[in-house]
Amino acid sequence: MNFSIPTAAVLTLISSTAVNAESGTINIELVLSDGTTGHLQFVDLRQEESYADMDNPLSNCAPPLARRILAKSYIGSPPVGIAEVELDFNPERLHRPKLKLVSQEMTSLIVVNLRAGSTPEEISEWLPATEPRREGPDWVIETHWGFKPAPVPKFSGVPGTPAAFTESLETQEKLQPSWLDPETGKISASEVAHVDVKASIRFPATYLDPETFEPVPCPEVN
Repeated sequence: MNFSIPTAAVLTLISSTAVNAESGTINIELVLSDGTTGHLQFVDLRQEESYADMDNPLSNCAPPLARRILAKSYIGSPPVGIAEVELDFNPERLHRPKLKLVSQEMTSLIVVNLRAGSTPEEISEWLPATEPRREGPDWVIETHWGFKPAPVPKFSGVPGTPAAFTESLETQEKLQPSWLDPETGKISASEVAHVDVKASIRFPATYLDPETFEPVPCPEVN
């Protein structure tokens, strides 16, 4: 499989207005180091254009999908934190999820292990089970990621301070990301050992008009 990245001359990064997805859910199960599981569900979804080939704008109407699916959800009842998820679908077909857990006490970033030197074999361990497809006037996403999250740097200093940054560079000590306690919002003693992300989403297929930069419906497919 070829994982080469297209040049900037071919694909232009677009920051367009987000559009509500017609329907869909993202369900995430996190298996923790103590054997318990955490569950998150996202239903208020929105999607953004991420790339557009301005020489061939209709290319966004055919696979591979080039969009970001974004959503937020509260953690705990009453809420003690926020979970933010992003599904990145891109022309390189390196489709990947990113999850961030945020509270007043902590921030935990949960991502796939993609590095500059990643081999095709390593990448294939977290690639989604299926590709998004066109169906009538819509894009349909029915897929699943299962992966061990990438280790994250350990900071013993105050985040954002020179001391913490220097320590990270010198020691390169990394840990598995932590779970957020849904009762207190504090960092849990358990690490996130494995993540399952299941997405079932449908939204209108559009492309950017090269003159107005407004989204235009794609031709329907049989």
